[in-house]
Amino acid sequence: MVKKYNFQVGFLNAVFAEFLNEELYKPVVEPKGFLKNIPILKSVEKKDVFYSVPFIRQFKNASVIHLNIDRYITDEISE
Repeated sequence: MVKKYNFQVGFLNAVFAEFLNEELYKPVVEPKGFLKNIPILKSVEKKDVFYSVPFIRQFKNASVIHLNIDRYITDEISE
C-alpha cells in the first residue's frame, strides 16, 4: 500500500493508531427528561482516599452516577 499509493510509513502508522482511540470520538449522551434521584449512600476508603456514591440521577435516556472522591492532602513530602 505504501508503494502503490505513495504514502509514507509514518503517516499510515499515525492514521491507524487513531483507530485504536475510537472511544474518544464516540458522541456523549446528554441526559434528557429527568425522572428521579435514586439514593445509594455507599462509601469505601482505600489508601487514605474516601470514595462515595450518594445518589444516581435517572433520566429517560440515561443515568448519571454521582461519585465523590475525598483525600487527605498534607504539606509533607513523603520519601
